[in-house]
Amino acid sequence: MSSYIPHVLTVPISLGSQRAIYEIVAPLLLILVFLSICSPAAAEWVRAFENEKEVIYLDPTTIQNLENFAKALVLYDYKKLSAQNYLSEKFLYEFECRNEMLNSVYFVRYSKHMADGTVIDSAPSKEAWQPVVPKSMGEAYWKIACGKRPFSVPEHSKWQKFDEDDSATWYIAQSSIYRNAGIATMTDLIDLKGEVNFEGNFVSMSVTREYNCTEKTYKNKTAERYSGKMGGGIVEKATDGPKFSSVRPIEDAHSEKLLAIACGIE
Repeated sequence: MSSYIPHVLTVPISLGSQRAIYEIVAPLLLILVFLSICSPAAAEWVRAFENEKEVIYLDPTTIQNLENFAKALVLYDYKKLSAQNYLSEKFLYEFECRNEMLNSVYFVRYSKHMADGTVIDSAPSKEAWQPVVPKSMGEAYWKIACGKRPFSVPEHSKWQKFDEDDSATWYIAQSSIYRNAGIATMTDLIDLKGEVNFEGNFVSMSVTREYNCTEKTYKNKTAERYSGKMGGGIVEKATDGPKFSSVRPIEDAHSEKLLAIACGIE
């Protein structure tokens, strides 16, 4: 990483009341997140981005948003060993949402992937607050932490596995099933395996479909793609062009299974 930016508990802002609240609460939030960054692993790392050098995860449980200020814990998992002999590092960032500023509070480097192994190095940052650069990773983190881009936590208990092959695992949400007069709606989730991903580097997608149980046809109603596994991470609405919501016949075994579950066919 190129620059480490220090933590400042009192940030000059025009609204005195917000500043007073932040000065009181920020240290408490910092203590909670600091405990997370110093622990060997986080409770829920959710994939956010990937490039040729690294996979970047966020821990949604550490995202704290207080009026104009936010914090987030980010994990960089590198595909090759660095010159300093670390394979992953965690950064605690804080953001001033309204003025689009960011600040790196602390970092910890690890000898193994996913914040595991020996701590190679750790230190507070020593630079000043910086403006968020458009189209940078800093802007991406700022949008997530400040609530300007949806970022979901995987709801593992929501999904029930119903099919699997070498490329993906499929799940359905039993609680989403609704039946009325021969029409059924249900939401399913596809979770990709290995290096496979959807357009835009998304690795899971949920689709709500409407089934005609008599005619054995279906149409898509809504869809979302996710940067992380099991419906977690950055959320983006997904469509398949003008034919997305067109009526389609059930033509394969996989779709037949979905229709049978949605329509309650034994």
